[in-house]
Amino acid sequence: MSAWLTLGEASPSMTYYRAIESGTAMDITANEKLLRRYREEITAFNDALESFCLRRGIAFAQVTTDVPFEDIVLRALRDGVMIR
Repeated sequence: MSAWLTLGEASPSMTYYRAIESGTAMDITANEKLLRRYREEITAFNDALESFCLRRGIAFAQVTTDVPFEDIVLRALRDGVMIR
């Protein structure tokens, strides 16, 4: 299982946002407190997802969309995390 995040989702520092699904662009105001809270929530979500996978013997990888899919698969195969 993998958690795919864009760089903006993984490490936000934005005042401009473009919704990928709809292509809608909007200006937002995100102060440091809001960004910190967002990072905490993303971290907690991914930690819970990773724990869920590990308890069930499911391989887990957190990746960002700037890394080509082929590189992720090849790395997983090379590291032996997808082969038992």
